[in-house]
Amino acid sequence: MAAESAFRAHYDGVGAALAQLMESKQPQERQLGQALINLEYENLMTALRLALAQKQPFWNIYSSPAEYLRSRQGFREEKKQFVN
Repeated sequence: MAAESAFRAHYDGVGAALAQLMESKQPQERQLGQALINLEYENLMTALRLALAQKQPFWNIYSSPAEYLRSRQGFREEKKQFVN
């Protein structure tokens, strides 16, 4: 249980840092955020499940992958406009 709490707490900080990158006005920082979230996605989801199970705050863990998925969806929608 202590290891799970430590894992969740670590990814709470990681999620907050990644969310800052995703919200940056600098395209290079947003691109870095997307690449890092892509690498850390499974760990973020595991930490999110732990936070929910432990009834702990989860916004920092949730916000970065949520923004990542929104950005990917927007890319897909833009791509459809050019393909069709």
